[in-house]
Amino acid sequence: MEHFLTHIDNSIKTNWNHPALSNYGANDYTYGELAAEIERMHILFEKCGIKKDEKIAL
Repeated sequence: MEHFLTHIDNSIKTNWNHPALSNYGANDYTYGELAAEIERMHILFEKCGIKKDEKIAL
């Protein structure tokens, strides 16, 4: 069975320029834009001192 994060990683790489999320009547986000937002959040968490396995609410 494929790990969930592996599935997400493969989906992002395969569909980089395709729509991933849509907000009715507003912006659509591609897989590439979604990946950039995830990376931005990783950097933010690191700068805030949040470490792996710590629990946070988003």
